[in-house]
Amino acid sequence: MCIANEGASCIDNSTCRSMTNAVCRQGKCTCQDSYALDTRNSSNCISRPSREGDRCQRDDDCQEALGRAMCVSERCRCLSQYHFVNETGKCLPTRFLYNPCTKDYDCVGYSTEDVLECRNGECVCKKGETGCNKG
Repeated sequence: MCIANEGASCIDNSTCRSMTNAVCRQGKCTCQDSYALDTRNSSNCISRPSREGDRCQRDDDCQEALGRAMCVSERCRCLSQYHFVNETGKCLPTRFLYNPCTKDYDCVGYSTEDVLECRNGECVCKKGETGCNKG
């Protein structure tokens, strides 16, 4: 059996079967839409990153998916002063206490604890939150 590689000629998807997560498009084996060619193994397509912590090969992989992110030790990480937001699937600027905001997820603060909220366009301590630094 032949091992298919990216760009190998094909007639249908079965021709590309030995290439992980690949399909036959316009007579060539290529990665499926949500996959990218593994730079270490041209007969393997790996998932494109979609959130912080996902596997990556290059900074471009992370930037295309998350925005302000880079590939560090083969994992996507948001740039400094940015944080990953599940609701948007992007790395957004981190807003601290008393910074302007539009949504609760803008407000993160200096810790990973969920102690801030966006109220009247400003990041403030959640009501009744005792661990919030009002400093």
